[in-house]
Amino acid sequence: KNIAAFGGNAQNVTLFGQSAGATSVCTVMASPLAKGLFVRAIGESMGCFGGMPKLADAEQAGTKFAAAANAASIAELRAKSPEELLKIKGAFPFRPVVDGYLWSKDTSAIFRDGEQNRVPVIVGSNSDEGTVLGVPPESAAEFVAMAKRQYKDQADEFLKLFPATTNAAALHSYYALQRDQMAFQELMWARDVARSGQTAYRYYFSHTAAIPDGTYSKQSRNPIGAF
Repeated sequence: KNIAAFGGNAQNVTLFGQSAGATSVCTVMASPLAKGLFVRAIGESMGCFGGMPKLADAEQAGTKFAAAANAASIAELRAKSPEELLKIKGAFPFRPVVDGYLWSKDTSAIFRDGEQNRVPVIVGSNSDEGTVLGVPPESAAEFVAMAKRQYKDQADEFLKLFPATTNAAALHSYYALQRDQMAFQELMWARDVARSGQTAYRYYFSHTAAIPDGTYSKQSRNPIGAF
């Protein structure tokens, strides 16, 4: 509705997003409501293949959030300031959900079954995805505890792939995990698009730019590489 006013071709729109923006592009690709609104998509360093909550679960999360905000209605929530809402523990547990309207099922299943909007894509990730994000483990024990908490009965298999025998090894595995999780998202995205008969280009970016020391606090613990 807007691009034509700026001299653009409304029939030749490319969606492009990075990180959370790439997740947005991916989820829009999976929604039938977006059919015909764009003809290509580009996603950098994320996708939408991590699972979606069902509507009932999302509604329950919203109810808990409203209770934590001491709001008895939507109107009371809207009257809150951003500062008040951001102080709530676990603030904003909100994400796209299987609501039967925007998405009929999990986005992973939509792509797997070839039901996404069929457009060509360029997707990819970087060799050092998480070096300026998150809080790396302080010790091998902390990384092992995370693995057991997240992967449960598969933790031993996980730790063979991402070892934490020393503190240094755990730190290396922490960054390798973020790199590989990102790359896997893009691989699934490209694979399912290609299966649907559309063109899918994949890239892997590893060029390390010259960044002055001290620009990022994480540089003292880990070379930030191509992030």
